[in-house]
Amino acid sequence: MAILVVVVQRVIATDVLEFDMNNKIFNAVEDLYNHNNVGVNIVCKMFNTEELERINNVFIINKEHFYPLEFGGVTRWDLTENDFSRYPALDKGRRGFKLIIDTISTLTELNPVYREKFCILFYPEGSVGVKPHRDTRHSVNCVSIFVFSGNNSFFATKDSACKHVTEFFTEPGDAIVMRGPRKIKDDISCPIHYVSQVVRPRYVMVCRHINTEGLKSSPSILVT
Repeated sequence: MAILVVVVQRVIATDVLEFDMNNKIFNAVEDLYNHNNVGVNIVCKMFNTEELERINNVFIINKEHFYPLEFGGVTRWDLTENDFSRYPALDKGRRGFKLIIDTISTLTELNPVYREKFCILFYPEGSVGVKPHRDTRHSVNCVSIFVFSGNNSFFATKDSACKHVTEFFTEPGDAIVMRGPRKIKDDISCPIHYVSQVVRPRYVMVCRHINTEGLKSSPSILVT
């Protein structure tokens, strides 16, 4: 298997409004829907050390909200409006996602029919992560993943055999963007992606646009 390692020049966005104006976000999403590209990039460090500490404490006091998934020992917390009201640091992730979407919409036409969906995923130390998979086509436009803890690699590929893989080494505070289909007949879909061999406990916030109108139900496609 050939792995291309991406070296990211990170720019720290001290405030979500500054994040909007930074050219790095434009550069990161400009070629997201290009057939020749893998469809994943890292925008910048969106959260500073103090914010990350605050957010990770939120997870500790809300352990009861996490429920187990069917793979890799991963657990999940589905966020609600009440959670964003209680924890402004989490709401920064939601606002950051909106700014990413707004930037993408200046470059390409996005699917206008959607509802927002946010969750926290926790990968414990020693987890095997999640197998290579492509998200359901209900997950449209763009997926953003904000890393709150754990220095682990995120892998993506266009190759269903996973012979040519791009590796993104992610750090706490990073904002990852990943493309999704923009319309029902869009031939550009979410890339195959995965996390493997988690060496440090990893908390991430996953932000999605979900559209069920006119799309046939289709589960995430696991690649074996």
